[in-house]
Amino acid sequence: MLCDKKIPTKLKVLLYKTAIKPTLMYGNEIWPLTQRQEDRISATEMRMLRHIYNIDWEDHVTNDSIREEAKIEAIAIGMRRRRLQWYGHVRRRDREEDIRMVAEMRMRGRPKKRWIDTVKDGMLRSGLWDGDVGGRIRWHTLIELGALQNRHPSQTTEY
Repeated sequence: MLCDKKIPTKLKVLLYKTAIKPTLMYGNEIWPLTQRQEDRISATEMRMLRHIYNIDWEDHVTNDSIREEAKIEAIAIGMRRRRLQWYGHVRRRDREEDIRMVAEMRMRGRPKKRWIDTVKDGMLRSGLWDGDVGGRIRWHTLIELGALQNRHPSQTTEY
């Protein structure tokens, strides 16, 4: 359907927003994403959007302008937002609940990257800290504000 020239671009973008992007993001709340993996998912997103709009690399059109035209936020920002929302959900649970115990469980040896490392990096980029988790509505508002800013870790202050 995305390859069919007879189908309008708006319909293709709608298909992307409702079917493809949710599939790409499915379950990402618990992925310990490395930067390389995040870059590959972002590249996949942009290849699809460029294909939908029939834009080649030689056309020198920026990714941001394509996203702006499609009215789509970067997939990395959406993934970070969902990961932080899940983290807030887990942190508000009682310590005795299974999900909280699994999230705080320590494994023998150190994996290359843990889920909590990914969450802490997202919190740092968004200017959030652990004390903000308490209220769900406040936490979600702070996530929205922080995700929209999309700051780099070197530009934020540590709490």
